[in-house]
Amino acid sequence: MVIKPSTFGGVGVFLEPQDEEDDPLLLRIPKSNLLASKNSFIYNLLVEYQDGKDEGSLISGMYSLIIAVIYEVSIQHKSPWFDYLKSIDFKSSSTPICLWDEKDKQNLANTEIDLKNLLKYDEIIEFYIECIQFAHTYSHIVEIPDVLNISADSLTIETAFTKYHEKVLEFGQIIQSVISRAFKIDNFYDLALVPGADLFNHIDPVMSENKVVGRENIHFVCDAEVCETCGEDDCAHDEEDEDEEDEEENEDIEVDEEDASSETEDIDEDREDSEELKDSVSSSESSDEEEVDEEEQIQEEPEEVPITEITLEYIANMENELDCDSEAETVPEDGEVSTLSLSDDDNEDDQAEKSMSGANLDLAKELSDSSKCCDVVMMSLPTKEFGYEVFNSYGNEPNAYLLQRYGFITPKNVADSCLLSVQVFKHIKTLKSNISTEKVKQLEDKFDWFEAIGYDLINQLLDEEMHKDKKSCEKDTEDKNCEDTEAKGCEKDENCTDGCCDDHEDENEVPETWQLSPRIDFNGQCSPQTYIILKLIDLPYKIFKHKIVSVKKEKKLVQRVRELFISENNNEYNETIKKWCLQRLERYPTLVKSPNHKMIADLVSQEKSILKKFIES
Repeated sequence: MVIKPSTFGGVGVFLEPQDEEDDPLLLRIPKSNLLASKNSFIYNLLVEYQDGKDEGSLISGMYSLIIAVIYEVSIQHKSPWFDYLKSIDFKSSSTPICLWDEKDKQNLANTEIDLKNLLKYDEIIEFYIECIQFAHTYSHIVEIPDVLNISADSLTIETAFTKYHEKVLEFGQIIQSVISRAFKIDNFYDLALVPGADLFNHIDPVMSENKVVGRENIHFVCDAEVCETCGEDDCAHDEEDEDEEDEEENEDIEVDEEDASSETEDIDEDREDSEELKDSVSSSESSDEEEVDEEEQIQEEPEEVPITEITLEYIANMENELDCDSEAETVPEDGEVSTLSLSDDDNEDDQAEKSMSGANLDLAKELSDSSKCCDVVMMSLPTKEFGYEVFNSYGNEPNAYLLQRYGFITPKNVADSCLLSVQVFKHIKTLKSNISTEKVKQLEDKFDWFEAIGYDLINQLLDEEMHKDKKSCEKDTEDKNCEDTEAKGCEKDENCTDGCCDDHEDENEVPETWQLSPRIDFNGQCSPQTYIILKLIDLPYKIFKHKIVSVKKEKKLVQRVRELFISENNNEYNETIKKWCLQRLERYPTLVKSPNHKMIADLVSQEKSILKKFIES
């Protein structure tokens, strides 16, 4: 492997054809070497600081990793990750979009970033203030990092943003640097920076035969299901938790028994007294027997024979025993032979090597246990098209997410879509203004049902329909005797934690709320939820009341919902949706010169092309 400048920006990892190997494992990093909050020297302070607080933002998730990185950077060469952190150019890092210039934000109006409320900086400033307060709380133990070294007195969101704007921007660059490099590790470490694994550049998926196909060469894999308490794959904490639950259940049973009649308690006490007397007698007898047994054992054990003569035969036997012990220590328990060995020579030049053997053996043992490591695994070979650069995937994510998290966008991003939520809300508002109060109440009843029950149920039915069509398609393929009947791409690895397998899952993943479901996808198709919202609006209230609300049996409700909403007669609503697309297009502002003008122009152009695809269909 070669690390050199990449046409995709920064440096990349390249694997020349002659360097190709059969072993898919490119890189293995022990979890103990990760820069995670739990590995940081300030973790105990974070736990202490968080005690008594309702939220645990500073001891878990991305926030804990960010503040850990800030402190590790501040102690410079004293940090175990000094060389790694020195390789990160924090000052040249991009700034979070919520801290962008006001002209940039004006240009982003009506974009997916704006509609998803990603331009507000309140949350990031609140976190900044929390970090400052933490730094001042423990300033008598650890020196305050420069980026946090401002007065915490009467510090508000607005004063922090205006009075200490340069510090806020510096803090934002650190955040962006950490977020863009963080990997999801496991239940114990959560998020961490992984030296070496963050060198691989991202390559976006493509659309092939109306399906999203990933093009990454590697996957970041680690055992994510470990003990949350100690991080081990196999430990006794689960058993302890079960024992504690059993003890609690037993305590509850005992409390219930204590609430019985007083007569029963008196009888139990008499029985206990009688049993205690019997136990005391029997224990006395058993102790006497044990003493006799111990005396007999002592008498039976042979006395140690003193060494009266050191012979050559005796020395040879001792050397053989020592050699056996040494070999037993160097062979791992799982039977794998360690690549590290101890020198057989006893000269002075080998003493240093022998003194290092303990640490090396620990490292070898850790590397031999996959549950204690993170692996970068080759899934497909790099191609000449990209100069044999090895790519990772940051997931099948839209440009709004990529820009917020990683500071870049990709042209023709197949994960992009355009929301029509504003247009839907405006449509409903206009409708309410033209109907009676009673009709308004009926419309609100329908959407209350949709939010509480209907949206999840309908999404479940849509998912079933999609998989039914997929199975039917696969059957047709088999009937045609197609040799390649298996789905292309990798199956999602249960240990894959970097999101690289996301594009092999359902690319039609729906938002959590119905308000974000009206949209036009990259291919110019309207989401089925958009049509369903329009059908719900048009559904006569009497039919809604009789065929939906009054139904008690789940099976019958599913049948009615499928009949009323899951159907192919959607064309009658296309003109309304086209009108919404035109309204969305009209809301984009005229772009002005700004620091990120080019990137924003590309983003807007992509969104406009998606809307136009539906209009022209």
